Amino acid sequence: MLYPQARTEVTDAGADAGVRDIAAERVADREAALAETIRIDVAHVADLDADGVPVRLYRPEEDTPVLLYVHGGGWVFHDLDTHDAFCRYLDERGVTPAPGTNLGLDPIGSSLRGYTGEMVLETVVVEGARKAAERGVAAFVVDATAAHDGGASEAQEVGYALAVGAAYLRLLSTAGFSVEDVLAMIEFRFAATDEQFTTIAKLRAARRTWNRLAELCGAADVARGQVQHVVTSRVMLSKYDPWVNMLRTTVACFAAGVGGADVVTVVEA
Repeated sequence: MLYPQARTEVTDAGADAGVRDIAAERVADREAALAETIRIDVAHVADLDADGVPVRLYRPEEDTPVLLYVHGGGWVFHDLDTHDAFCRYLDERGVTPAPGTNLGLDPIGSSLRGYTGEMVLETVVVEGARKAAERGVAAFVVDATAAHDGGASEAQEVGYALAVGAAYLRLLSTAGFSVEDVLAMIEFRFAATDEQFTTIAKLRAARRTWNRLAELCGAADVARGQVQHVVTSRVMLSKYDPWVNMLRTTVACFAAGVGGADVVTVVEA
């Protein structure tokens, strides 16, 4: 069902809207791409089959620590050959992780969200930290929105984040990592709601309590900060009222910024 404004636009357009010739556009795009004469030589190129999906693998002479997926088109336009020149260029240039790159591991949070596969917590945490250290990136995202989505209050969300962060810190310290190194690997994710002042207070309380925990663990002052990625709450959104949802996410985004979030993501209303 279209919204009234969209329905009016479609009706007014009538026959002038036209119909795109997808097949012709596909042929034209492919011919234009294949006309590109620059093809950079790379060390290894192989065409593979991934359960029926054609894949082309590019590998440089020296393997880089980053795996990059490139998908050209939404199963309508383009194919492996149309993006061959671009992929060769990426392979030749190499890819360096951007500052703030995080592997996003959160095995405890995954369990809370319903993951039931076999997993040895200690192995996942320690091996993930080692791989992140090798690549110079962060490893963990303590996703407290998992508790929020399950009905946790603001205080419970902060408590959950502290408990999970402390669990990762304890496991890695036992495995031989320094406290400062572990603290640098952990990022926190919290939910922001349209309860503006409560959200601001929650983010500030999370930073204060994490700072105190790190202090008790013997961390230096400069290592005690908490990187906060704040996401507007999913559970506060209405299914049938996008206009109110926009107001709610606006207030939540504002509260996250004022509360000191390092990164803010607004969930689509």
